[in-house]
Parts: sequence; structure tokens; C-alpha cells
Amino acid sequence: YSHYAPDLHGESFPPQAHPGAPWVDEVQQTVSVNLRLNNRPPHGRPYFVHQAGVYQRDRPYTDVPFWGPSLAGHCGGSSCSFASWGTHAHVPTPFTSPVLFLTRYTNCGRGVIEMTQAVHNFASPESAGPNVDQNYFNVGWGGVRTGTLPIALEKKGAGGNETTLSYADPKDVHTLGQCPWSASQGRQDQMVDLNKTPGYTSFVTPGLLVDGAAPPELPCRKNAVPCSADNGATCMVDSCSDADVDAGTHTRLSLRVEAGASPNCRDHFGMTFAKNGVTYPIIKCHLRDAGFGRNTARFCEPWSRVGFRRNDTGAVLEVATVKHWSWRWQDEDIFFAVYEEDLDEAIAASNSFFDNANGTSRLDVEVVLLSSDAMAPPDDYDPGATESAFTYVYGRGGSYASVNP
Repeated sequence: YSHYAPDLHGESFPPQAHPGAPWVDEVQQTVSVNLRLNNRPPHGRPYFVHQAGVYQRDRPYTDVPFWGPSLAGHCGGSSCSFASWGTHAHVPTPFTSPVLFLTRYTNCGRGVIEMTQAVHNFASPESAGPNVDQNYFNVGWGGVRTGTLPIALEKKGAGGNETTLSYADPKDVHTLGQCPWSASQGRQDQMVDLNKTPGYTSFVTPGLLVDGAAPPELPCRKNAVPCSADNGATCMVDSCSDADVDAGTHTRLSLRVEAGASPNCRDHFGMTFAKNGVTYPIIKCHLRDAGFGRNTARFCEPWSRVGFRRNDTGAVLEVATVKHWSWRWQDEDIFFAVYEEDLDEAIAASNSFFDNANGTSRLDVEVVLLSSDAMAPPDDYDPGATESAFTYVYGRGGSYASVNP
């Protein structure tokens, strides 16, 4: 289902950004897992039962989307309840599903919707045991549309001591852009344990003024770990200090085009980046030295408009996103998108901007924050007058401290 606020920001969720999974992933659902069987012998296949449905990865059977069958529904007063049969998301599969998902939605008024979730294992009592146990759950799984609600707000270090929903003190709030899953897993600000939160997270429209915008940090190579040793998986860190560089323990990645060279920009396997409903092609260009391993860029703060500046002329090319600062240690590629919707035009614009074929010295390129986004909010700023938000309330953080699925 969708949550839509017609007089505010429009659609809150689902993101619908997962190819081959319409209304199947990143929707509001519960997921049930058998850890004994998940990717374990003898089958070695995933055991993930989705409330929503199946990934379209088993042609021709899943050419048409297959959703979890709805078995019952009832509405009365201000609530509606539904029962659905969970389906294995990863198909083909050797497993069957003994999982019944129960969900109730209640309109509490004043914009508050309560969602109650339950999971029932209907396996026969005679078959009880590790092969039918359900012992890991994604409860409250879901997301928001980053095109309409790109900024996340969380209170700092509140733990389980909060008694009200409040962001009254801006200095006591973490303001976060929403990173892709691949970039967020290693970030403590992006992956906060629930027992360290006050029990709620808000998502806000893009006009929110944010103090402290800064260009993304460039990653570094650990000099003691050759990136060729394991294809670059462990030789990189997301950032390092100047003291680390001066001590010789790390080398910071820098952008450049060698003298007499072209950046050789080209398509990156048809990958794209979507922003505000517009899709831009991702390209790759020779803009760094070889020898750096895998790194996924932290490039998800929507208030930080960023550009690549030629240090010889001062000209700036605004970039929409950076996917990877580096990936293969053998090459010189950086992977990014500019604000050109046509692939050929994006390649031509980037090749022209970074061209150094007639240069007799190395062209250094700097990552810069565009000055228009460095503005601090005014003292009388009231975001409630101009922005709207959607908030997940998942409970007091202290309630999760002892949970061990």
C-alpha cells in the first residue's frame, strides 16, 4: 500500500526503487527467516519469507509479479485487519512457507496511523523443530521515498529516556541524508541501534535548511595493505586525517588528469541515478591514480550541492552523485553522474570539461561545495511553516536493549 499526503509532500512511501520487485521490497511488511536453513547446507539457498511477495528472478514464472496471497480482511470502526500467506522471496526455492502474517491499521486521528504486526507459524505440531522454526524477523521493515523526503532527523544520544516527540533544540538533532544500503552499512550515523534512539525517526522534505553542509571526504588507502592482495576489499578507509597522510600510513585519493591525456569518460554498464523524478546516466572517467581499491562514496546529503573544480581555470562542473571514488585497483576510474539526462551528452560534457590533451602538466581537480548551499538557517527559521515530515514511531529505545532474536 501507499501513504500519500496530498496537501503536503505527496507520496511518503514506498520508494519503489528496487528493480524486479514492484510492491515487494522496501514496502511496509514483515519478513521471517529460518537461520538454520538460510544459505546453509544442504540446499544453500536463502530462506526469507516476505509478507509482500516474490522477486522476479525465476522466468517465466515471475514475469508477472506474484504477491503474497491475502487470505482474510476485516474493517470496523477506525481499524482494518488483514491476514496474508508469506511467500519465499528468493525463487526458485526448495522450501515451503508455514508463515501467516497479520497486520492491523488503525486511524488514531490527527495524522497518526498505528500499525500492529504479528507472525504465526502454522506448521503442523508433529513437524515442530529446527526445519520449520522461524527465529529471525524484520519487523517494521519499510522505507520512504527519498525523492519527496530526502532528509532524516534523529535525536542525539537520547537512549530510552525520551517522553515526547520533539526536535526543539537543533543542536540535539542528527540531520542525515539517506545513503544507499551499500554505503550506509559501515556508518554509525546511518545504522543506529534502536536502543540508542528515543524511539522515533522523521523524514523531511528537501527544502529544510541545514547548518554545516560540507563536501564529501575523499577515501584513503592503507599503505600497509596492498589493494592487489584481496582485490581491494580491505585496503580502503572512508577517510583519514592529514596526520595519517603525513605519517605515511595512508594515501588519500585525489582527482587529476595526467598531462597530455583525456579523461576517457564512458558508460558504466547502463547504470543510472534518479533524483527528483529525473534519471541521469552514471559514467566512469580516468580521474585518479591506480592502486586504490573498492570504495562506495558517501554522497547522500541532499543539501550539499557538490562540484568538481579545475584548479587551473577555476571552472566547476556540478555533479549529481558519485557512486564510487574507486573500485578496481588496476584502473583509474571514478564513477559519477552529471546533470545531463542523455548518456552521449553526459560523456561529451565530461570529456570536454576535464580534457587535458594539450596540457603540459597534470591537471588537479578539487571536490568543492557550491557556495549557495553553505548558508546557515536564520535565527527565526521555522521549518514547520515551509516543510512537511513523516515520522516512524517504533517505540522507546530502551525496550530493544535486551532483544536477542
